[in-house]
Amino acid sequence: MLKLLGITRLVSLAFCVWALSSCKNGTMKEEIAALITDPTPASRAELQNIVSTALHGAHVNLADDALTESSTLVIERQPRRDPLGNRLPGRTLETPERFHLLLSGGKCVLVHHNSEQRWELREASCRAAD
Repeated sequence: MLKLLGITRLVSLAFCVWALSSCKNGTMKEEIAALITDPTPASRAELQNIVSTALHGAHVNLADDALTESSTLVIERQPRRDPLGNRLPGRTLETPERFHLLLSGGKCVLVHHNSEQRWELREASCRAAD
C-alpha cells in the first residue's frame, strides 16, 4: 500500500512539473470564446458539414449568421409533423446538441459540448468574443 502511494505521488509530481514547464514554454494554448467574422459561403458550408458530421450525418439548417453574434450554437431536433405539415402532439425529450467556438492558438476551433470532439475551421476567420 505504501509503495502504491509513493508511485501515485511521483506521477502527480511529474505531471505538475510537465504542466508548469508547458505553461512557461507557451506550449499550452490559451483558448477563449470566439465569433466568426465575415462569413463566406465556403465557411458556412464548412460549418454545416462539421455540425452534420458531429451529429452522425443528420441534415442541419444553420442560419447565415451562425456563430457571428454568440460563441455558442444550439441544435434542436425538428418536431415531428404529419403529411400536411402539422406538428404532431408530444414532447421532445432529447437534450439539444451544443457547440462552442473557440480561438485556440490563433485558429478557429469548434467543440461539440456533448462529445468534446474538436474541429478546426479552416475556411472561417474568427476573433475573440467580447
